[in-house]
Amino acid sequence: MVCVFALILWTSLDFQECIKNYRENDPAAEYLKKSISVFVGPFPSYRHCVGAYVTDKNAVITAIGTLVIAVFTTVLGIFTMSLAKSTRVAADAAKEAAEIAREEFISTHRPKIIIHAIDAKRIPNITKPEASEIDRLGAILLCVNKGRSSAVNVEIRGATMASKSIPDSKIQRPVIKTVDSLESGIKIWTEIDTERSFQELVAFKQPIYFVGTIAYFDKNENRRETGFCYVFDLNSGSWRRTEGKGHNYAY
Repeated sequence: MVCVFALILWTSLDFQECIKNYRENDPAAEYLKKSISVFVGPFPSYRHCVGAYVTDKNAVITAIGTLVIAVFTTVLGIFTMSLAKSTRVAADAAKEAAEIAREEFISTHRPKIIIHAIDAKRIPNITKPEASEIDRLGAILLCVNKGRSSAVNVEIRGATMASKSIPDSKIQRPVIKTVDSLESGIKIWTEIDTERSFQELVAFKQPIYFVGTIAYFDKNENRRETGFCYVFDLNSGSWRRTEGKGHNYAY
């Protein structure tokens, strides 16, 4: 702003005329010219004419100053808004990065319940415990949380049925066991009775299926589920996992 004011003075005809008249008409000009250095001599005349110019052009200078301040304020406002926008963009980018990191952490530190093993079980008939042929077929299901965090509100559903084909996976089975929390690395056993004797299985030779789901939640309240379907093999006397992603899955 000072440079602009100096430029205006230097190019002003009135200011230059004032300098000329002051040097020619001031009685002390000749004395100053002789007694003061050539570099300092012009200062009194410039000081006198600057004061006169400011007094004479006071209204104009005030208007220009107001305009300059208004322009400066506008530029400052635009810069401030631009800075605020940049700050918001940076904040949004940081928030998005944090969300991605959170989702990645959840995916890598989630609980994951799987079927570790399933064993066949003979359940003796209470009335005739010595008659092994009428022992009922049962299943012992071993589940384990192989994830990195706890599973909560664990609900195991399942049912056994005789069927010529694999049971429908869309049907919700009865609840056979619930667990409030299953820590990482912990196993749980679940038993079920098919209510069919080995004598019946041999006589009718109809496949027996054990189908169900394990539903649970992680600590971020995301629902997870594991599905399973097994069929009993009479030849080996064990449960065998069926093929097909519709029954056997984990997400």
